[in-house]
Amino acid sequence: MAQDRALPARPLLLREKPHVEALLMPAESPEQQALAAPAILALCTLPRALSGDGADRLAEVFDLPRREAELAMALADGYSIAEAAERMGLTLETARNYSKRLYAKLGVRGQAELVRLVYESCAVMG
Repeated sequence: MAQDRALPARPLLLREKPHVEALLMPAESPEQQALAAPAILALCTLPRALSGDGADRLAEVFDLPRREAELAMALADGYSIAEAAERMGLTLETARNYSKRLYAKLGVRGQAELVRLVYESCAVMG
């Protein structure tokens, strides 16, 4: 890839747990082309734990009760509603009710949209 800049970018799994990926691509900028030897770039994604303050920020920005914001953060962290309910000490029915209220208040149509909204908010900063 360093020799042939026409090759497409290539994803690479570096580690299973914690999950770490890289995207390998030929170096394209003039600065990188000036290197003595061909080079490639590796852009890595690293696992990131959500901040403990995220639920507070989410609750404040969207005017949510704290427990609903905690559920939103748990869902964004990859837990199912059942797993989040267990972690939060809620019944499954209560967690489902919270999720329905979250969807209505936030104007999202499901868990995927909720997760995107959380990750586009300030809740994940810090």
